[in-house]
Amino acid sequence: VYSQLDSKVHSKDKKWGLSFTVQNAAVKTEEYLNNGREIRRDVLAPIVRYLSSLLDYYTSQRLFWLCRCSLLVVYDGVAHGKATVKLIDFAHNITQENPADDTHVDAGLRNL
Repeated sequence: VYSQLDSKVHSKDKKWGLSFTVQNAAVKTEEYLNNGREIRRDVLAPIVRYLSSLLDYYTSQRLFWLCRCSLLVVYDGVAHGKATVKLIDFAHNITQENPADDTHVDAGLRNL
């Protein structure tokens, strides 16, 4: 995250991402979107749109199930309303019908 206060980029790593819980998700999201001067709420709409479409697709398809995955969220520090979300680290997937471990990704998307 580029800080306008000290003109430095502050990275949020995997450990930071794993610290997300249902209880602190709003606080962590604001922390990520804070550029030192404001909370970039303008990038929330494209992020929410992507997550909604991903959830719609994931819950309607029956081709594969993800055991675990990560989301990479990147937003432009200058352009307003410009954000990208990528599904990453999804190497652990299975193709059997109705796997018991399928609720984790579904629940994670719903909670975000």
